[in-house]
Amino acid sequence: MDRLFAIGLVVVIGGLFLAAVAGLAVLGVMLRRHRERRLDPAFVGAPVAHGTVTEQTFRGRISNEAYEHLIVYDVRLPDGRTFRGWEIKHLARWQRSRFAPGTEHPVAWRPGTGDEVRAIVR
Repeated sequence: MDRLFAIGLVVVIGGLFLAAVAGLAVLGVMLRRHRERRLDPAFVGAPVAHGTVTEQTFRGRISNEAYEHLIVYDVRLPDGRTFRGWEIKHLARWQRSRFAPGTEHPVAWRPGTGDEVRAIVR
């Protein structure tokens, strides 16, 4: 009976450990996605327009997984006016296709402050 109890205890403790590890992994993914979706504080509350990526230029490597890119957009305002906007974005290799030329994104822009924009990632 003692041997069966010990095996059961090991199974329960092992299951709890695996559940904790899986929970931490899910939490890590959720936090990373939340950070990716956060908008630059300077653009919070800024008007939103429609942006189409026209150019993605590699600028350099920041760390093992992050690469700096210059993203250029054709921005179409709600009133029909257009301008060329840009942003510097840190992208992992697997994210580059999300900002390939031709892709479309809502972008926040600040009237009267130049042509810098920020993509709103959903």
